[in-house]
Parts: sequence; C-alpha cells; structure tokens
Amino acid sequence: MSSSQGSKMCCPQARRHARSRRRLLVLLLPVWFGWSAETARAEEKYELPGAVSPRATASRRIERADPHGRLDASITLGVRQQDELEALLAAQQQPGLPQYHRWLSPQEFAERFAPPAEQYEALAQWLEHQGFAVQRWENRLRVDFSGTVGRLERTFGVRMNYYRHASRTDVANENAPLLPIEFADSVEFMRLNTFPLAKPLVRVLTASGAV
Repeated sequence: MSSSQGSKMCCPQARRHARSRRRLLVLLLPVWFGWSAETARAEEKYELPGAVSPRATASRRIERADPHGRLDASITLGVRQQDELEALLAAQQQPGLPQYHRWLSPQEFAERFAPPAEQYEALAQWLEHQGFAVQRWENRLRVDFSGTVGRLERTFGVRMNYYRHASRTDVANENAPLLPIEFADSVEFMRLNTFPLAKPLVRVLTASGAV
C-alpha cells in the first residue's frame, strides 16, 4: 500500500478524532472557567432609563473626570402597593378618619410598601462585592454607596465627565448605567452626579436667621 493510500484511509479517522476533541473542549470550557446558566444570567445586564441628569445634557462638558476622585452615589428602589400607599397618605391628612396623623415607622413602612428584605439585601451586597462602601436604610427604598470614579465607570459601564453648570463644576455620568438584570423589577432610579438637589420651596426662619 502506498503512503498516499494510507494517508487517505487515515484522514476520516483523524477528522473524527479532531471533532471529538473539539466537542470535549466545548463541554469542558464551562467546567474549567466555572461557567453555568446561573452565572450567565447573573452577568446579564440592562440599561437603566432616566439615570442621566438633564443638567448634564444641558451643561458644557469640560473633560473626563479623574478616575481616582471619589463620588457619593445612590440607588432608589420602587415602592410596592402604590395605590394603597396613596390612599394611606390621603387618609393621614383627613380629619375624622382612623388613619389621621397616624404615621408609620420606617419598619412599618418597609413591611408594607418596600421591596422584600432579601431583594434589598441582594442589591446592597452586590454593591459591596464591587468594592463600594454601602449605607443601608431602614425603609429599604434607598441604598447609598461611594467609591472612586474609575470603579463607577467599570461597574456600571458609564463615562464620567466634568461639567460646567451654574458657575460650578460638577461630575456626572454621560450615558445610562448598566445593572444586573435581577434588579430590573426593583430599581427605579440611580444618582451618579454631584449636581445640587432641587432648592426647597419653603425656608424656615429661626431666631438666628434663615435655615
């Protein structure tokens, strides 16, 4: 038998072995790298709408923010039973009703209207795992966190810039942040900027002057 005939006979078998090795490699990759369906879903993210400040889009962008600078940020979660909450708020202002001026404690409010405790804690722990310093609130409607600008950019896939706004320089995100899909039903808003909050409509006067 010539060498060329032998190589032709061996080629189909060699190709089968090569295909088997490729299939084995594909099967072993998730094991080697710790991949799983749960891991893939945990890494799936969505874009949070409404998290880019209108002040950023209306202000003059100066340059990219210092990645080593620190920023205080927050995430606001949505309430449950919105209709029931609105009815309670109206009843608390109506003289003669049993609920009149009967205010809820933070714990009572959280029990009735806040996201479940395990959902809130999952968000807080996820932020901690990303390296942020986290502050929790009893009403479970907000999580405050802080970290470097660079960490914010890496975690949420945003670009942070300096903006010139109303004679001051502020830091803000240019694009919408990305969050794990597991928080899509609970997170309502995220603040990633240093723009001043809205000015109060009422000023309280004291003996020493306005507060």
